[in-house]
Amino acid sequence: MSHLGFVLKVFIATVLVVLIMQIKIGEETVENHTHFFLKTSSILEPLNEVAQGGAALFRSTYKGAIKTFDSLITQKFRSDNSPGKRDIVKVKRSQKYEKEQELKSQAQENQDYEME
Repeated sequence: MSHLGFVLKVFIATVLVVLIMQIKIGEETVENHTHFFLKTSSILEPLNEVAQGGAALFRSTYKGAIKTFDSLITQKFRSDNSPGKRDIVKVKRSQKYEKEQELKSQAQENQDYEME
């Protein structure tokens, strides 16, 4: 029952914050004033740089892990069977089928020639 009470309290607090953010001060709402303050705040510039650095670190770590994993897989299996290096299976038609297609093509060409 205490969990339900917590959810209810958080819901009420959220509704109150949303309602307060919609109050107009001058021509703009409290939400717009807050947004403008946060975008122009000098405190957030270093935080933004830290976040960009963290994203770059994550990106480089992820790429390195993928390269390492790929090299381990390539070493474990034959390199010609690794992703991106597989041979595409080529289906060879029977000679009988190829001959039939050639005869059909010739017959179509003769028919087109006779129509002209």
